[in-house]
Amino acid sequence: MATVLTATHRITISYIVAGSLHKYRAYCKRQDPLIGDPAVLDRDGGLITWTDAAEGLWGLVNQLYNTAVAAASALFEERSGAVWLPIASATLAAVGTDATPYAPAQQITWVIRDTAFKKIRAVWLETSQPYIGHSNTVTGLSAGVNQVGAAYQEEGAFTNNAFRWQKSRGDNYILATGAVAGVTFDLNDKLKRGRGLE
Repeated sequence: MATVLTATHRITISYIVAGSLHKYRAYCKRQDPLIGDPAVLDRDGGLITWTDAAEGLWGLVNQLYNTAVAAASALFEERSGAVWLPIASATLAAVGTDATPYAPAQQITWVIRDTAFKKIRAVWLETSQPYIGHSNTVTGLSAGVNQVGAAYQEEGAFTNNAFRWQKSRGDNYILATGAVAGVTFDLNDKLKRGRGLE
């Protein structure tokens, strides 16, 4: 059963792979500074501008994408009842950096635990990674996959990484220790039909 949505804000990153538009949504908590851009509240009470949070996430994940993947865009949204209202938008600077061609209809899913031990599913579509199945250790994989997994667990030096600011649907931060329960490399059924792979 899905966690009840109580998070109030989210950052939506939109990116295009081989003509198909994909979106990644990361929930967060708005806490604006006195001046400047809207900001998100990090887990220690500090502020990160929403664009820096989006750039930090996309700047890490873009290494899993082929060089043909252009800069993504980001939208900062606020929930009002059942409706998400746009607050601000931006174009993100990073482009794909992997020379490997994209894997059609491929889906990577990280299963991450929040502080209430509920699941957050971080799903990125049509990266350059092969269809290799599941890993519950999230180690020994490609350097890019290892780095993304580490950033969800605050390992390594990642600027404005999702661990600092991303929340679950239930409005909880990512678990501080052992957050990543596993990662799966699979095919997305909808994209299989769209790419003519069925």
